[in-house]
Amino acid sequence: EEEEEEEKEEEAVYVPGEFWWRIDEGRGQHRVNDGGLFQMLSIYRKRDKTRDVSGISLLVGRLDAPPCSEKVIQVMFDTKEWTEEGAFQWWQKNGYRYTGEACPDTGKLVVENKPVPLGNMKKAFDPVAKEWVEQKKPFDALDPSFTPDAQKDPAVSV
Repeated sequence: EEEEEEEKEEEAVYVPGEFWWRIDEGRGQHRVNDGGLFQMLSIYRKRDKTRDVSGISLLVGRLDAPPCSEKVIQVMFDTKEWTEEGAFQWWQKNGYRYTGEACPDTGKLVVENKPVPLGNMKKAFDPVAKEWVEQKKPFDALDPSFTPDAQKDPAVSV
């Protein structure tokens, strides 16, 4: 019972007018980080080009404080495609993708890809692997001997 109550407490509730802190030029803007923490000349807008995302742009900048990594300052939703409530629900499911750590080598923002449902995995494979999946042949894409003509001995298990 206590676990269920904790889960309910963690679950955010949509309140009209609170998710978008501002609507300007057809964009509902959701603040992720305080803009005052960023180097002014480093701020730029970036489209999220990951799959299944449309009408979303990111305002990104480098933090003033070391290690000066890139972070999302705000997420902008096109109001022609998104309602505030729809944007809120999307953020609850996907926000983790935009709040992670920057690449340690470059300091650049790393947007995590959405997980691919297992039912869609064969679409994600390259054409050769897709052919093998459709034929239900065993394969190992990391195996250097993997080719369309390769034959695997089903009696041998790894």
